[in-house]
Amino acid sequence: MRIWIDADSCQHKIRRYVLRRANELQLQIFFVANHAVPLDENLIINKKSQTEQQRADIWDSAQSGETKSSSCKLQSEMIVCDASHESADNYIAAHTEKYDMVITRDIPLAFRLVQNGHCVLNDRGASYTKESVAKRLADRNYNMQLAQIGLGGEEKNAYSGKEFDAFVRCFDKEIMRLVRDASQGI
Repeated sequence: MRIWIDADSCQHKIRRYVLRRANELQLQIFFVANHAVPLDENLIINKKSQTEQQRADIWDSAQSGETKSSSCKLQSEMIVCDASHESADNYIAAHTEKYDMVITRDIPLAFRLVQNGHCVLNDRGASYTKESVAKRLADRNYNMQLAQIGLGGEEKNAYSGKEFDAFVRCFDKEIMRLVRDASQGI
C-alpha cells in the first residue's frame, strides 16, 4: 500500500500533512512531478520496509484510537519525470497498484485511475467515484471549450482552511479504509 501525489500542483500544506500521516502509518509515499518539488526534509527520513505484522499492528491501533510511536522510518521519494506532456501522469498510472491512493487535481488522470479501481482524492476533500469523476471531466471539458472561444469558464477558488479540513477528513477516512481492505485482502 502506497500513496502517490501528483506533486506539480499539490499544496504545501497537503504535502506536509500526508507526509506526517504516512509516517504515522508507516506507508511509502511518492511525489511525482515534471520538476523537483520542495519537500520538508525533516519529514523525509531514512528508508525502511514494513512487514505484514506491522501493517496489522497499525490497523489495530487505528481502530482502537491509539497512536503508536514507532521507530520505523518513512520511505518517501521524489520522482522527477521528463518534461513531456503527461509524463508524470503516465508514470503514476503505470505504477499504481491495488490499495494505493493517489492525490491529484488532474481530472483526466483521476478519471483514468478511478476507471482502473484506484482510490483517488483531490486536495479539496473529494474522493472520486466512477460517476463523480466522469461528471467532473465533462464539466472540465465544457469549461475548457468556453475558455477557448473567449467566454470565460469556471473561476478557481482560493485554497482555504475549509478545503484543507475537508481534505483531512476525506484522506483519513479513505486511508483507513484502504488499510483495512489491504489487511483483510478485500
